[in-house]
Amino acid sequence: PQVSQAMEAAGGTLSGYVLAPVWDDAAPFYGLFVEEPEAGGLDALAAKLDAALGERNVEYASKRQSGRLGPVRGRVVPAGFFARFDRD
Repeated sequence: PQVSQAMEAAGGTLSGYVLAPVWDDAAPFYGLFVEEPEAGGLDALAAKLDAALGERNVEYASKRQSGRLGPVRGRVVPAGFFARFDRD
């Protein structure tokens, strides 16, 4: 529920998205995967979501502040990706 609440607070209007961990050499981060970019810009939405997650979860905020976790990054996946994933 924290992710849904944070997305609502961030003003996201996406009909579908996935927030999933991504392991990176510098620091792991959460990827915001969408099939269609957000009207106001996916990078802007990812930044607002990152802030909203920190407001709702003290562990998330702590890991972001210490650099153990990078900011949320938006990524567009091909159209139909989620339907194929569900089907497979």
